[in-house]
Amino acid sequence: GTVIDTIRRQSTEVRGAMEGTMLRNDIYNFARMGTFIERADNTARILDVKYYHLLPSSSWVGSALDQTQWDSLLRSVSAHKAYKWLYDADISAANTADFLILNPRMPRSLAFCHAEISAALDQLARDCGARPPCHDEADAIRRMLTERDIDEVFEEGLHEFLVGFLADNARLAALGSLAGVPPATVTELAASAVDTVAALVPSFSPTRQKLSGFGETLRTAVRARPVQGLSLCRGRDPLEMRARADRG
Repeated sequence: GTVIDTIRRQSTEVRGAMEGTMLRNDIYNFARMGTFIERADNTARILDVKYYHLLPSSSWVGSALDQTQWDSLLRSVSAHKAYKWLYDADISAANTADFLILNPRMPRSLAFCHAEISAALDQLARDCGARPPCHDEADAIRRMLTERDIDEVFEEGLHEFLVGFLADNARLAALGSLAGVPPATVTELAASAVDTVAALVPSFSPTRQKLSGFGETLRTAVRARPVQGLSLCRGRDPLEMRARADRG
C-alpha cells in the first residue's frame, strides 16, 4: 500500500507540474500524444479482457458475476463515480462500453484520448508547418469513434472492434515515431520533457532525483546507438516559425 501511494503521489506531482507550468511547445505536445496513445491502449485492452476473456461462458452474461466484473472494471479506470452520475440504470455492458469508448467527456475513453491526440498533432502542424501521414491516421481513428453509436459497435462485435482499434492505435504510434521524427530525436525530446518537469519538482523530492536520472539514461541510450536525422521542425524554433507564418 505504501509503495502504491508513493507512486500515486509522485506521479500526481509530475502531472501537476507539467500541466500547470510547462511551456506549450513541441516537447509538451509530444508528451501529450504519448500519454493519450498509451491511455487509449490501456482502456481498450482492459475492456477486451473483461468482455472476451473473463466470463466462463456466454450464459453468464447479465449474471451477478458479470455485473461485479463490470463494476470492478469501472473502478480500475477511476470511472465508477462518473458512470453513476451519468447513467441512472444499473451497470451494463452496453452502457459501460459506450462510456469508455465513445463518450467524449470521459477522460479515459477512446474518443476523449483521440480528441486530445488530434489537438496535439494540430498544434504541431501549426507550429512546424508540416503535416506527415500520422495526421491522416489520427483523423481516421477519430472519425471512427465519433461517427458511430454503441449499437453499431456491438453489431460489429465488441472484441473485433477493440482488436481493430488496438491495431490502428499502434499504427498511429509507429507513424508518430513520432510524426516522422527519427528515434534519436524522439528520445532527445523525451529526455528534454523529463528535464523540464524535473526542474519544476522541489529539489528535496525523491521524484526529482529519479526524473533527472531517467533523462540522463535516455540520452546515454541515444549516444550508444546514434541515429541521424532532422527534427520535426528541422532545428527551427516552432514559435518563431508560427509567428512568421502569421505575419505573412
